[in-house]
Amino acid sequence: MKKLFVFIVKYIPVIQMAGILLNNLIFGLGAYNFAKVLDFIIGNSIATSILLYICSYIFKFCTWHKLVITANLINVFLAALDYFVILCPTNFKQLMLYFTTDVIFLSIILIRKFKCKR
Repeated sequence: MKKLFVFIVKYIPVIQMAGILLNNLIFGLGAYNFAKVLDFIIGNSIATSILLYICSYIFKFCTWHKLVITANLINVFLAALDYFVILCPTNFKQLMLYFTTDVIFLSIILIRKFKCKR
């Protein structure tokens, strides 16, 4: 049971990142009701991120795991900030902001993961 829990906790941030990007894409295309349902299923919150950070340290996951959690947390903060203060006037610009954040973090993860050792 513990191995299953560790496996699930390890890959939940990656699933959330993909879900958040998919949800933002669907929202950007105008399917608001479907995006709201998807947000409840695969959404992220600050409490979830804190719990995932704690699990990441307890189970000694590698750095890429923490970076994915951080990227998800930044997207949550950007969404909250955009809700209260409109950062992007169009859905497309907001979508590009989310994708840019994730591309930066995924690039850092890939560079760190496949860094050539000399």
